[in-house]
Amino acid sequence: MEWIDREIEDEDLTGLRCDKMERCQLVKCDLRGARLSEISTTGCSFEECDFSGANLSSSRLRGSAFLNCDFSGADLFGADLEHCRLVGSIFADAVLTAARLRGGDWSHTVLRMQDLSGFDLSEMKLEGADLYGCNRSKTNLREASLKGANLPHAKLAKADLRGADISGVSFHDVDVKGARMTVEQALVFAMSFGIILE
Repeated sequence: MEWIDREIEDEDLTGLRCDKMERCQLVKCDLRGARLSEISTTGCSFEECDFSGANLSSSRLRGSAFLNCDFSGADLFGADLEHCRLVGSIFADAVLTAARLRGGDWSHTVLRMQDLSGFDLSEMKLEGADLYGCNRSKTNLREASLKGANLPHAKLAKADLRGADISGVSFHDVDVKGARMTVEQALVFAMSFGIILE
């Protein structure tokens, strides 16, 4: 099934099966348990939609927006998200294994306890994101924006933070052993512990 140029609001789409969506706009739709594995989306917008428990494995999501959506328990195994906007979306207990998250705006997303070790998250916008307990060991975060992100108990061991915006980030209880950063970032890091540099 293919959807092109559709606008849908406040509809029950639970169990939906679809292979392709282009330039569609869905608002406050219920997509719980939807079967969307290998779906391809281009230029679509989903606002306040519920994808909890949906199967999005091996999906190809390009240039699409998922604003304040709920992906709790969703399966995104092997999904390819390229330059998407996920602002305010929730990924509690979602499967992100082998997913590719390339660029885009993930500000204020909830990624608590997610294992993103080894991921390439370079140039991603993660401002204000909830990364509590998130494993980002050996993750490429070059030129990413982590401004104001919530990082307690996160793992950034051997992560590459060079060029990333880490302003407003508290590194208390964060494992940063072996992480790479610039001298300027090291100063910001030191100040987050209340160190006075003269």
